[in-house]
Amino acid sequence: MKELSKRGDQQKLKGQLCCVRIFHLRSIRHAGPAWQVTWAHPKYESIIATCGYDKRVNIWKEVKQQTWDLVYQIEAAASVNSISWAPWEYGLILAAGSADGKIHIIQRKGDDTWSTICFEGHNGGVNALSWGPSTDPSMLSQQHPSAQADQQQFALPPKRFVSGGCDKKVKLWTFKDGKFNEQDLATHDDWVRDVAWCNNIGLLHDTIATCSEDQKVKILKRDTATDSWSVKTTLDIQIPTWKVSWSTVGNLLAVSGQDNVVQIFKEASNGEYELVSKVNEEGVLDGN
Repeated sequence: MKELSKRGDQQKLKGQLCCVRIFHLRSIRHAGPAWQVTWAHPKYESIIATCGYDKRVNIWKEVKQQTWDLVYQIEAAASVNSISWAPWEYGLILAAGSADGKIHIIQRKGDDTWSTICFEGHNGGVNALSWGPSTDPSMLSQQHPSAQADQQQFALPPKRFVSGGCDKKVKLWTFKDGKFNEQDLATHDDWVRDVAWCNNIGLLHDTIATCSEDQKVKILKRDTATDSWSVKTTLDIQIPTWKVSWSTVGNLLAVSGQDNVVQIFKEASNGEYELVSKVNEEGVLDGN
């Protein structure tokens, strides 16, 4: 495994070229394939989480330059397929999904110790997790409760994340009354491979994208008035799809699948999503 450092002047863009310093970290290892690596927010210093086929979630901290210590580890009953850090405003919290169907919530407490809770997520295995943003849609509008003159700061919505699994289901998990409560959002006709919750700053709705082996991408939106979710768009990708990812402002959606092509969709003014470009394995851009 390698660390890619993009801080300060270590990354310089020159046309299509990017110089990135790469350090070999011999201490960060799994006893088998490593499926994911993800950085925590820099507010919590240099912390990395990794997961792999060896059933482990490892959390690493850089104690001095290029020296990393393992600060916490859990071992699940099966391969850990997905990990995702919560927005930093909620604290240092990591969600992990494993092939035995369990979801693990790992949290660093105030005394610098760690705790883990575990609960059933999906029959057959959890494939993907994505946290909801720490903001509400339209929070900058005058009508939003947090924007009233007597409010000194915006109120955080409850912690929530979305998950997808081998049971073909997409589930929403919302923290209430001391636990995460589940809600079925959508179903596919095959394994759900990935889920992605869109950033909602400046948008009118919470939006989630899901993709599946059934060759479909579904885009769900939440009606803020009724707090109900529905599938607004279904995209037929015509190949099994493995990954979805939103742009920062939420108007572009990238979809990739087994053909090694990334398709970029853009939301039009009528709410429909249009294919605007493709990137093949050579990095060549093709217009629609």
